[in-house]
Amino acid sequence: MILMLKNINNLNNAVKDAFKEYGLDCDAMFLHSQYPELSDIQCNELLKNRGIDSLDLLINLILRKLNDLEEVKKCVINNDLFINVSITNEFLAKQLVDSSEWAKTFDDSLKNSSTKNILFDYGGPNIGKALHVGHLRSLSIGRSLYRMNELVGNSVTSDIHLGDWGMPVAYMIALIEKDEIILENMNYEDIEKIYPEAVAFAEDNKTFYEVAKNIAFELNKGNQKYTDIWKNILSISTKYIRGTLTNLGHSFDEWKGESDANKIIDPMIAKLLKQEKVIKNEGALVACIDVNPPIIITKSDGSSLYITTDLATVIEREESKFDEVIYVVDNRQKKHFEQLFQCIEYFNLSKAEFKHVGFGTINGKDGKPLKTRDGGVYKLDDLYKDIEKELISHGTPKDSMNTSVNNILTFSDLLTNRKTDYKFDIEKFTDTTGKTAIYIEYAYVRGSKVLKDAEEVNWNENNETIKFKITNPVERELVIEILKFKYYLDLSILNNEPHHIADYTYSLAKKLNAFYEDEKILNLEYEKATQKLFLLRYTLHVLSKGMYALGMNPVEKL
Repeated sequence: MILMLKNINNLNNAVKDAFKEYGLDCDAMFLHSQYPELSDIQCNELLKNRGIDSLDLLINLILRKLNDLEEVKKCVINNDLFINVSITNEFLAKQLVDSSEWAKTFDDSLKNSSTKNILFDYGGPNIGKALHVGHLRSLSIGRSLYRMNELVGNSVTSDIHLGDWGMPVAYMIALIEKDEIILENMNYEDIEKIYPEAVAFAEDNKTFYEVAKNIAFELNKGNQKYTDIWKNILSISTKYIRGTLTNLGHSFDEWKGESDANKIIDPMIAKLLKQEKVIKNEGALVACIDVNPPIIITKSDGSSLYITTDLATVIEREESKFDEVIYVVDNRQKKHFEQLFQCIEYFNLSKAEFKHVGFGTINGKDGKPLKTRDGGVYKLDDLYKDIEKELISHGTPKDSMNTSVNNILTFSDLLTNRKTDYKFDIEKFTDTTGKTAIYIEYAYVRGSKVLKDAEEVNWNENNETIKFKITNPVERELVIEILKFKYYLDLSILNNEPHHIADYTYSLAKKLNAFYEDEKILNLEYEKATQKLFLLRYTLHVLSKGMYALGMNPVEKL
C-alpha cells in the first residue's frame, strides 16, 4: 500500500474500532489528501457503507474517536463522506526527526520490507547508428526506474543490449569488403556512413544482399575473418557510444548485445523442436501457440529474427535469477513484446515477471517527430550542443554546464507521462521560472548557499539536541510536502512512471523557494535560525533524493 505518512496506525485503528462497534468490518487506510486546503490526509471507508441505517451515529463516533487523538488537530466529515484529518504540527515535526541521525532515518524509511532482483533492459543502440533523439526517452526512463528501485532497496542491474549482430552487421561487412575499406583507418564517422549506404545498396542490389546473407551465415558459424571485422566495428562503435553516454550522464552495468545470445539459439531451437513447441510452416519455424497472426521464431531461410535473439537472451540471463525483467522500449514495439512474453511462458523459459515499459515519441514544436532543421535525424550530440548554446546565452557557468544540460534533457523528458508524446521546446525547457530543471537547480543552489553562509558563522545546529518545531503555515506546507516523497516514489515504481516523482520534485522545489522567501534565516536570532536551518537542510536532502531518482544531479552554482 502506498502511504503518505508512517506511524498513523492510531488513526487507522480508531476508524476500524468505530466500525467494529456497529458490527462492520473495514480496512481503513488514510492516504494523502487530494484537497490539501481541507485536510492533510483522508480516508474513504465511509463511502462503502453509505446505505446503513446507523450512518449518522457511526460518523459521530468516528469524529469523536479521531478528535480525541493527540495526533489529530481536526477531523471533519462532509457530505461526500470522506474522513478528512488535519495533523497537529507536533506530530508532523516528529515525522522528520526522532534522532540525531535524521538523514539515515529518512533514507531507511524509503526501503521496502521485501525486495526484488530486477533487470532493466534499455538503451539498445545499433552499433551502426549514431545515438539520436529517439534513444533519449529509453535512456531517461530506464535510468530513473533503475535509481528509484535502488532507493527502495531492490537489487538492480542495467543492460544496454546492443544491436550488434545479424544482417545489419553483415551489410556493413559486405560493404567494407566491396569498397576495400581499410579497417585500421576506420573511425566512428566511417561506420555511421557505412551502415545506411550498405542497407540502401542491399535493397537495390540482389547480388549484394545474397553476399551479406552469406556473411551473416558465416558469422554464425564462427568464420574468423568476418569475426575479426565484426570485432573491429564493435570496438569502434562501443567506444563512441560509451563516450557519448558518459557525457550525457548514463552508465550501464552490462554491455551485452545480441551477439552474446547467438550461441544459445541453435540449442534452443533444437530443444523446442524436440518438445514439439515449434513447427515448420513453409520453411519457417512457428510457435505452436494459437494466435493470429502466428508467431514466427525463425525465417524460412533459417535466419534469426529479433524475437529469436530475445528468447535466447532470456535463457542467457536465467543464471542471474531475476525476479523481474523490464524492457524500456518505445510503444511501437508493443506487439513484439506481447509475442515475446507469450513465447517465454509457453516455452517455459523463465519464472521471472516480464514487463514492457513503452513510451511515446519526442516531437518538435510542429507536433511531428523531432528532426534537425534540414529534416535529418537529430543526434543526441547535436541536441546537447543546442541546449548548451541556449545556456551560454543565459550566462550559465562553465563548470555547471554539463550537469545543467543533462538535467534539462532528463527532467524535460520525464515530466511528461511516458505513455504520451511530447514537444521538445528548448526555450521553454531552459526557462528559469517555469516547470523546469533550471528552476529545481535554482532552488537547490539558493538553499545550499544559505547553509554554506551559516557554516561560515558557525550557525550549525547541534545534531544531538534537535528539537524541531513548526512555527508558521509556510513551514507546515513544506514539512507535509517532504513527507509525501515516499508516496510518490512508490507510485512511480508501481506504475513504472517517473513523471510522478518529477512533478513532486518540482513541487518540493517550489515550496522550498516559498520557505526561502518567507524569512531571511541568517537575520534571525540564533535559536530560531537553527530551527529553520534544520528544516532547510532536511528539505535539500529530500530534494537531492528526488533529483537522484530522476537521474539529475545538483549543480554548485548558476
